[in-house]
Amino acid sequence: MPGKVIIQSYNPENFSIQCAKKQNYEKFYETEIALRKQLKYPPFSDITVVNFNSLNEPEIRASK
Repeated sequence: MPGKVIIQSYNPENFSIQCAKKQNYEKFYETEIALRKQLKYPPFSDITVVNFNSLNEPEIRASK
């Protein structure tokens, strides 16, 4: 079904925006998966975020 999409972007020339505009899923996938493999991003690795939070800075520094 035809439709209309409006995308607001600071970088409209970005490859992902251009691939979406052209509905070129294959090019997006091939480019993104190669980049993720090179950078060791998922699905080629796991990412873990560890966050410490406190209003008491010495307490946070001591928790290392």
